[in-house]
Amino acid sequence: MPMIKWVLKKWKSYKYRFVPWLIFNFKNRSMQKELKTQQDCILHHELAVDSVFEVLTLLNENISPFETQYVQHEKANQLLLRRLGFEVRRQRSAVPAAGRGVVVTRGVVPAGAVCAWYPGTVYLPGDPLLLASIGNQFVFACADGVHVDGRGGGLSGLLFGSCAGRDHMGPYPAADRSWRTELPANPLAVGQFVNNQSPGFPSNVRYQEVDLPAVPYPLRRYLPYAWYRARVPPPMRAVVLVAQRDIRAGEELFANYFTVVHDS
Repeated sequence: MPMIKWVLKKWKSYKYRFVPWLIFNFKNRSMQKELKTQQDCILHHELAVDSVFEVLTLLNENISPFETQYVQHEKANQLLLRRLGFEVRRQRSAVPAAGRGVVVTRGVVPAGAVCAWYPGTVYLPGDPLLLASIGNQFVFACADGVHVDGRGGGLSGLLFGSCAGRDHMGPYPAADRSWRTELPANPLAVGQFVNNQSPGFPSNVRYQEVDLPAVPYPLRRYLPYAWYRARVPPPMRAVVLVAQRDIRAGEELFANYFTVVHDS
């Protein structure tokens, strides 16, 4: 009986990310009830965009792509700690049986700061996501029908690599592929591993959708997003996690699944 209760509890949290369930239950609007508009955003949309470009520019100007992946990862952590005042890493979660989560390892995340990005392949409404979504708990459903597949392995990882390779421009990669590994070149690209809130572990971050204007190709080697569909014009959809309060070193990030969106 305890095992059945645990499975049902996990499913209740997981089903809102499971695309087949969403498709066959599209009349259920329970996800939409908590969606907020720009006036309720923790971080104003323009500030969220600025935060993304600040990180992309910082990493691009200070890290050589010819260094080893480990050196790039650690150097990026140091740069972000000095600029943003905090460091986040994947570690064992405090939630029993939850595997790993994302923990603030150094510094303090101030309330209203972007502390992680949810990376992945971006699917527009109508794109064939069903196959990649089966058994995949990393598919994030945006309010407008856009989905971000944040799974780095299996079919999802192969599709991301293929889409990123398709869109490269000369010597410039179209996207950062290292988020699929243990040593992402952009250390903030770990939002897919942030666990949802649960009893005893209240949320301290919230997802926020961000539409990025055209990103210059030199900055894209730290951008962990690729369109599934070819030749999609800007903006590029990104999803970030914003701190709801100050989060100190040693604390784990826990998210409220419901997202905030901005008025276009």
